[in-house]
Amino acid sequence: MLRPPLRRHLLVLFLYTLLALALSWPLARHLTTHVPGIAQWAFDESTFLWNIWYFKHALVDSLSSPLHSQLIWYPLGIDLILYTYNYFHALLAQPLMLAVNLPLGSNIALLASTVLSGYGVFLLVRYLLGRGWAGGVGRKLSPGAASLAAFGAGLVYAFGSNRAIYAMLGHYDMVTTQWIPFYALALLRSLDGSLAPARRRQAALWAGLFMAFNGLAEMITALFLAIFTAIVLITVLIAKLRRSATGAPAVTWAGLITALLLAMVTAFVVWSPALLPILGQFLTDDFSLRGWGEAIPLSVDLVGFLKPTVLHPLFGGDVVA
Repeated sequence: MLRPPLRRHLLVLFLYTLLALALSWPLARHLTTHVPGIAQWAFDESTFLWNIWYFKHALVDSLSSPLHSQLIWYPLGIDLILYTYNYFHALLAQPLMLAVNLPLGSNIALLASTVLSGYGVFLLVRYLLGRGWAGGVGRKLSPGAASLAAFGAGLVYAFGSNRAIYAMLGHYDMVTTQWIPFYALALLRSLDGSLAPARRRQAALWAGLFMAFNGLAEMITALFLAIFTAIVLITVLIAKLRRSATGAPAVTWAGLITALLLAMVTAFVVWSPALLPILGQFLTDDFSLRGWGEAIPLSVDLVGFLKPTVLHPLFGGDVVA
């Protein structure tokens, strides 16, 4: 017999999975033959399928580095160090690609990112609400109300139009968003003075792992999370210096430094096979770009989480190449 908390988590995962299949329909009917994408945007989905195939081809078939390919611009070849590889997507898709085929591996990895994005926010918001972050310090929701609010937050994050538009454009790296809330949750727990030191250290290790996963999926995400980490640390330091009147136990200086070191070392060790070549490229070459590029049309504000995109079947419009 499953315990009630476990049943709740399984139910949340089940509902997010149903929604992921329903809202991506008819993808579920063509998991082994089709992938999300649109012809008006350079067929980026094809490059991510190639990434999955080439990652295995380089490492297993050719016993060479996946960061360089002789198959492009032969015989000179090309470096793939700063290429939008999405290593995590490529790794996750390998078993199903080998067992069935390439489209299935990519599609399941893509659907899993949606389900886990919702579940990660569900866990994060339940944690925050359990700490009294509901309408004021010290006010807590009932467990049922907190779970319902957290489920709704996961819906907005995982199924918002901003993620849908990237999936339809074939930008799978920008859809691999599941590790963002997991990192935020682990980071906050590593600095939570109400937890035992052993649990804070464990959370710090998870934070480092999730930071590495974000970096392996999309380097831009890791950069944003570094900024988020700085904001969290500033908030924690201000709270310590002001001796917050909430009465909540604060993490010690030793605990704070330990958490940061554990997270940083873990992230570096896991991410280093891709990170070190990237840093080497940045230090030796000039990759600065002028202007905003496609940043403005592809950016999103708070309204964008709920507003239908141009690809919406009822409220959208024509996509101009």
